[in-house]
Amino acid sequence: MANQARITPCVLKWARKSAKKSRKNVATELSVSVAKIHEWEMGTSLPTIGEAQLLAKIYKRPLAVLFLPSIPKGFRVLQDC
Repeated sequence: MANQARITPCVLKWARKSAKKSRKNVATELSVSVAKIHEWEMGTSLPTIGEAQLLAKIYKRPLAVLFLPSIPKGFRVLQDC
């Protein structure tokens, strides 16, 4: 079993919404089900470290943000290089 990323569910949901992505869009980009994205955001299951890295890239956030204990205030999206 791959190592699980102990991300913060409410931060994961905030990151998706602030990136203006739907669960369906993210599920398609990651090749997982919409239900799996929902489980991660509810905290009933966890993504792997690799999946968390991809989520951070999709949401244009540093990976570390997904591990914060609460939603950050005044945080900006990373710009493409």
